[in-house]
Amino acid sequence: MKGKAAVIGTGIMGQGIAQTLSEKGFGVIMVGRSRESVDKALEAVSASRKMAVRRKLITPEEAATSDNHLTGTMQLASISECQIIIEAVVEDGEIKKAKLAEIESVVAGSALIATNTSALKISDLAQALAKPERFIGLHFMNPAPTSNLVEIIRGAATSDETFEGAKKFCKEMERQFVVSADHAGFIVNRLLMVMINEAARMMEDGTATPQDIDKAMRLGCGHPMGPVSLADFIGLDTIRHELKTISKESGALYAPVGLIEKLVKEGNLGRKSGKGLGAYKG
Repeated sequence: MKGKAAVIGTGIMGQGIAQTLSEKGFGVIMVGRSRESVDKALEAVSASRKMAVRRKLITPEEAATSDNHLTGTMQLASISECQIIIEAVVEDGEIKKAKLAEIESVVAGSALIATNTSALKISDLAQALAKPERFIGLHFMNPAPTSNLVEIIRGAATSDETFEGAKKFCKEMERQFVVSADHAGFIVNRLLMVMINEAARMMEDGTATPQDIDKAMRLGCGHPMGPVSLADFIGLDTIRHELKTISKESGALYAPVGLIEKLVKEGNLGRKSGKGLGAYKG
């Protein structure tokens, strides 16, 4: 076993990160708010692993070993001996700060504490910690088990030791990494969100259908998924939140266009609701 890691949060990203770490040889504790949320997360990870076996991405033996490496709990105190802790709760700054303070209160002073935020500034979140030098951003892509990339983001107080530890951790996970300055949205989402916003704008002004926008980006730019389909996969409520977060620092280019606001208000969020940008007829 490579070491002990904790994932705080049982949502889609928490599940994916926990699955990834357990498959890469880490002993993983996934912490949730309720027994129900923990059990559902463990079931989701198990189902995802079975799918990976069917696709021959991992062997049945590897799946069984990985299952043994992952446990779930509601007790935050159980992570006290973990060397790395990844916070993956809801994308809300105040909620994250409160959880980070709780995490710091129960782990050893040498433990590396990371956040999986996709847009919030690391230096802002670090204000919740007594030792911000051991805090860093590790932004996993979705779906984490199959995506090969992690963004590393240093906050203003992040130490060189923590930065080097984060890079080593990514290598132990067998993941490629890129390093971003601490700007809202980092690299991936600053590019991705403006593309999705512009795709919605093109649909609004009649430039092209959602199907042709996606086809153009798949065939013209080699993207595996077009921006409309990707937005529906992520969820338009999440897209709207990311855009608003980034726009506070990067300006009007990231302000959600009217179509995104309209669809979110109507509850048409994409795959999670059954209807989203891809169904827009103009």
